[in-house]
Amino acid sequence: MKVACTRLPGQHLVDGVGYWIQRGQPEAVANLLLWLLDQVGLESGS
Repeated sequence: MKVACTRLPGQHLVDGVGYWIQRGQPEAVANLLLWLLDQVGLESGS
């Protein structure tokens, strides 16, 4: 993954979910998206 995505800030696994991660753990996905926005320098809540 790091070879293809050289600016990828991280990888995360969400436990206890199947194929539709955003449906199985919506809060975890939202928190990871906010973390990603913070890592790439975009402000959340704007």
